Amino acid sequence: MTSVWWIEDGAYSNYAVLGVFSSEQNAHTALQELRSKTADIVEVTLDGGIDMLKQGLHIFVVTMCRDGSIESLLQPHTFNVDDDDVKPHLYKDALSEGFLMHINVWAKSEKHAIKVANEHRTMLVASGKWPGA
Repeated sequence: MTSVWWIEDGAYSNYAVLGVFSSEQNAHTALQELRSKTADIVEVTLDGGIDMLKQGLHIFVVTMCRDGSIESLLQPHTFNVDDDDVKPHLYKDALSEGFLMHINVWAKSEKHAIKVANEHRTMLVASGKWPGA
């Protein structure tokens, strides 16, 4: 797959892509010229996810509790997810004082997305990688 590198800075309404480059080296050269302490270089795969979309799959973001209940399920407006970018991330939830799993999945529907996320959840729990009892 072919990649491009862009320089991004800011967040939310202050977010901007400051330049798009054909190589990481070119992006670093431009970043040095900007002298920004907050800008980042991001590698983006061209046509990322297009093969999955052609198979009728969509990207979903699932946040799941240890017991399998769903904290949130979103279908974001992005295709900047590589075909193999399905990696669960655990993080401490301040409100419940437990850990939540956040994962991007390719799925045909919300029900399918929950099933795929749940398979990752059960593997984490069974392997002892999910903290808590």
